[in-house]
Amino acid sequence: MLGFLHTFLLLIVLIALNEVFRRYRKITLGFFILLPLVLTFTVWVKNATGDASTNTWFHWAKVYSVVAAAIGYTLMRLTKLDEKIAMKLFVPAILVLNILEAVARDFQFFGSSGDMWHVFNGLAGIFNLLAISGWMTIASEKADKHDLLWPDMTTFYIVAYSIWNLTYVWLCIPIHSGYAVVHLLAAFIPAIFIKKGTWIQARAYTLGVWMIYLFTFTSFVDNPAHLIELPNVPALKWIFAVLSLGINASFFGYHLYRKITLKRWKPGVEVHAS
Repeated sequence: MLGFLHTFLLLIVLIALNEVFRRYRKITLGFFILLPLVLTFTVWVKNATGDASTNTWFHWAKVYSVVAAAIGYTLMRLTKLDEKIAMKLFVPAILVLNILEAVARDFQFFGSSGDMWHVFNGLAGIFNLLAISGWMTIASEKADKHDLLWPDMTTFYIVAYSIWNLTYVWLCIPIHSGYAVVHLLAAFIPAIFIKKGTWIQARAYTLGVWMIYLFTFTSFVDNPAHLIELPNVPALKWIFAVLSLGINASFFGYHLYRKITLKRWKPGVEVHAS
C-alpha cells in the first residue's frame, strides 16, 4: 500500500512541478542549476556508491544530460536562442543521446545475460531515434507561458517512445520499473491533455525532477516498501520487447512513407505535423 501511495504522489508532484516550471522561470533555472551544483558534491557522491541503483555510468550520464536539457530548453523559452540553428539541433541531440545511452545499456545487458529481449528493445530504440523529425520547426511560443513547442512530435511517436522506454527500464533497471510508468505518464499527460506540442519540454522537466529526486533520496526511493516493480516474468518481458520493436518499427515505416509521399528529405523538416 505504501508503494502505491508513494508512486501515486510522485506522479502528482511531477505533473504539478511541470506546471510550476512552465509559469515561473526563475524557479526553473534555480532548481536545475543551483540544486545539482550543490547536491553533486554534498549528497550525490555519497549516495551513488556500493550497490546503490545510481552507482552506474548510465545513471550519472542520465542525470546530467537531462539537467542540461532542462536548462537549455528553459533558456530557449526565455530568450531568442530558439531561433538559432544550433539550439534547434540541441533539442533532438539530447533526445538522441538519451536514447543511445539506453540502447547501449540494453546491448550491454545482452552481452552479459544472453537474453534476446534486450536486442529486440535495443533495435526498437534505434528505430525510434531514426524517426525523429521536424526539429527545424521547434520554437518558443511567443505568448502565454512561452512553452517550447515541437509540432512534429506526434502522439504516435510519444506512445512508441514510452513503450520502448518502459520496456528498457523494466529489462535493465527492474527495481525502477514502476517509477518508469510514473515519469513517462508525467510527461505524456500534460503533452496530450494540457498543451499539445510540449512533450519534449515536459519530458525534460519531469525526468529531471525524477533523476534529482532519485540521486538525492536513493535509499528511500530504492526501499522495497516504497516502490512497485513490474513482475519478473520472462514471457511478459518477451511480449513487451516484441511490442516495443513492433510499434517502433511500424512508426518508422509510417515515417518513411510520409517522407516519400511528401518528398520531405531535407533534415529537420516537418514530416507529421502537416
